[in-house]
Amino acid sequence: MLLIGLAISAMALPSGAQELAGHWRFDQPNGEFANLAGSSEPAKVKPPENKEAIPLVADQIGDITEVAVFDGSGNAWISIPAKLADVDFTIEFWIKVDVNGREAMVLGNTSGVVIRVKPDGKLAFMLAPESRGAEWSYAEISKPVVLGQWLHGMARFSGGVQQLFVEDSGEILRSPEVKVDNPKQYVWPLTVLGINNFNQSAPFQGRMAALKIYSGALGEEDFKSSKP
Repeated sequence: MLLIGLAISAMALPSGAQELAGHWRFDQPNGEFANLAGSSEPAKVKPPENKEAIPLVADQIGDITEVAVFDGSGNAWISIPAKLADVDFTIEFWIKVDVNGREAMVLGNTSGVVIRVKPDGKLAFMLAPESRGAEWSYAEISKPVVLGQWLHGMARFSGGVQQLFVEDSGEILRSPEVKVDNPKQYVWPLTVLGINNFNQSAPFQGRMAALKIYSGALGEEDFKSSKP
């Protein structure tokens, strides 16, 4: 029985070690956010002429005292140019959602990585597998987000498995594990926060404090103890 328990525990661990490819805190003025770790580039408000459309407001999360606010208009978004060295990846984020009842894009990547808040308030993580047409691989948290409350989330793809996590009052909520049968090589030069950049739809309304992107799989305990 002990051997069976150890085998199950080993299966539950993510494969490989994570390396922080980029860490951006959205508390810096002038529409540009320095990368604080890893080899990625600074994040920038786009289009450049609308950099004031995402202002900073006073808010407290960890040691962050100002955060970026998206008004839901879709007039501006944040471009994240990440550099990853692994097929596996983890996206860790701190957001506050202000409005339910409509689709809201948290993060979208041109190669097919999406984190969104559905109209019913549930957080979802989507991947586009290789050669599957319009089909998506899909994981979601069953508990809706709480409006006006900071949410600490993690979307992870490791060993061909995708899963979504949310820290909730000291506990971790988990989506079911979803096997991606035919994953592609996801690339990261164009990753956007706050809108579906393909057709300028699903604008996010709320606040974003920080984003971390890792090459490899971040473990749950490291996620739980991570700070923006």
